[in-house]
Amino acid sequence: MLILALDSAMNGCGVGLHDFNNNIHVAKKLEMTRGQADALLPMIRDVLKEARKDFKDIEMIAVTQGP
Repeated sequence: MLILALDSAMNGCGVGLHDFNNNIHVAKKLEMTRGQADALLPMIRDVLKEARKDFKDIEMIAVTQGP
């Protein structure tokens, strides 16, 4: 199972990708107070590229709930 995790709450922006079938884990994190919406998609593309996966391979998306 391939899970994409997103966190854009508070003063940061993070994206993680975990492939349970192949034991692959890739994550990126940026400290920022503004601009998370602009940073998320490029970060998602980066982790997918590093893991050699595509958007269509994602089976589940997890997100944080914050202010």
